[in-house]
Amino acid sequence: MENDEYLNAGYGSVLNLDGEIEMDASIMNGENLKAGCVSLVRDIKHPITLARRVMEKSNKDWSSPCFFAAHGAMNFARENGFEILPEGALVTKFAKESLMAHKAYKATEAKQKKNFGEVGTVGAVAMDMKGNIAAATTTGGMTGKIPGRIGDTPQIGSGTYADNNVGGTSSTGTGEVIMRYNLASNVMKRIEWLGKDAQTATEESIKEMTSKLIETGGSITIDKNGQVGIYFSSNIMPWAKLTNDILSFGTKVGDNFEEIFIHN
Repeated sequence: MENDEYLNAGYGSVLNLDGEIEMDASIMNGENLKAGCVSLVRDIKHPITLARRVMEKSNKDWSSPCFFAAHGAMNFARENGFEILPEGALVTKFAKESLMAHKAYKATEAKQKKNFGEVGTVGAVAMDMKGNIAAATTTGGMTGKIPGRIGDTPQIGSGTYADNNVGGTSSTGTGEVIMRYNLASNVMKRIEWLGKDAQTATEESIKEMTSKLIETGGSITIDKNGQVGIYFSSNIMPWAKLTNDILSFGTKVGDNFEEIFIHN
């Protein structure tokens, strides 16, 4: 999905106020609680792969870093053989148009909120046949963000979390709000401490965050029993889940389209 020019991650990431791409990503392994996180990444096509490499490197020693940002992240990428693309290679026409629209709208000082491709996140949560759970989240952030701004996506407990004994979850929405509410952690607490299933925990957390902080968001979740939870308070959140060769998908609350998944 980081290859899709209309999804805000990797190629297609939105632009900051200076017209540059700064990407964030995180991944967590629920079997051993290892995690890898990167922020302010530039000119790398797949930031989530970089985050995974950080996680794999941290497996050897608990004291080894699991989070790199900016120059540190780029140095780590070079040292581990990642291709650094020419500056601007990930910038799309759609991202440029979104930034122009964002700046034009800001200049009008209009009071009503608009969205010109301003936010978006790509997340995935999976469980294998042994019950191992993994979660990953990747994003370009918000259109017109201040350079150097970091959202919830690379932060374990806010944007991403996985624990085989509880479940896994990935968050989307306004990063500053998700960080204050600690969304991923909140979903996991409801499963672990209150005995909620994935859908109930996800829905309750999103509704409470939206009520408390007056901002929308969404999460996808799998609990330790393999139950799936999907909920969002935004107008749309494209989602899909694959269970026993049945692909379910939708974009609006209440959608649940299904088709048989054909393996190639």
